Amino acid sequence: MEPNEKPREKGNQGKKSVGREILEWALAVIVPVAAVLLLHEYIFTFVTVQETSMLETLHDGQWMAVSRLHYRLVEPDRGDIVTCYFPNEGSKLFVKRVIGLPGDTISIEEGKVSINGEPLEEPYVVHPSEETVAPFTLAEDELFVMGDNRAVSMDSRMVGPIKRDDLMGFVMGAVFPFDEMRWFYGS
Repeated sequence: MEPNEKPREKGNQGKKSVGREILEWALAVIVPVAAVLLLHEYIFTFVTVQETSMLETLHDGQWMAVSRLHYRLVEPDRGDIVTCYFPNEGSKLFVKRVIGLPGDTISIEEGKVSINGEPLEEPYVVHPSEETVAPFTLAEDELFVMGDNRAVSMDSRMVGPIKRDDLMGFVMGAVFPFDEMRWFYGS
């Protein structure tokens, strides 16, 4: 020991104050929870399919990875699979495919969709319907969405177009069950 050095008290070596210990534990819990909540709200989330309107692409009970950030960076594209809200349906989340984009004129004749007078190629439709919808044009902030299982899907044919702000996210892929995992990259 140096001549001017005071001896240390043995009982206080390495001890933290109770307040500091509580603060460290609180930060160890709060920071990860806040990070997860921010990721869930602004970046991505997981959603469970709760309907059969997207058969055979997605089925009831399947989990999807959904990007909440995607449509903050890019505009929706025809063929994108999205999660969205419908007017007058509250907070219920729907999974649909983007069919019509802002400014498009849409018509459906005996189940065949046409966009701006051109037939839309839809290889994902396995369960068609036979309905007819008179031509109409989408506004600059509207999208027309439909389920792939046209025979049972509640979609824009019934509820009308959705607003761009009604999109919750872009479905990146099916992630569970693992043996059915696959990724979607838009149209």
